[in-house]
Amino acid sequence: MARCQSQLDEARQFLTEMEQQARVAPLQYRSEMMSKVRSHRESIAKIQKEVRHRETQITKARLYQGSSSSQLEEDRRTEDDIMRSQVRNRNFFSKILANLAFFRF
Repeated sequence: MARCQSQLDEARQFLTEMEQQARVAPLQYRSEMMSKVRSHRESIAKIQKEVRHRETQITKARLYQGSSSSQLEEDRRTEDDIMRSQVRNRNFFSKILANLAFFRF
């Protein structure tokens, strides 16, 4: 989970840089660039919400650990969900990096 948070922090830093570049971009590009920044911010907020939800699930699972085999299965599913989320995060960050490269003139 710390890795997810670290990646989200890195994405926010990229977005801050993208926004700064968009603000000084020529008018013909500014609107499109700011739109992309807003869209990416919304995506990061959704991912952050999902990460918090998963953290809560993991914490609850640890509190009840050993209570039943069905709980262990649920824990495994939660871990699988987190791994899938991390893959989506990597893909998302790759898109952000590509857009950041687009912003550089």
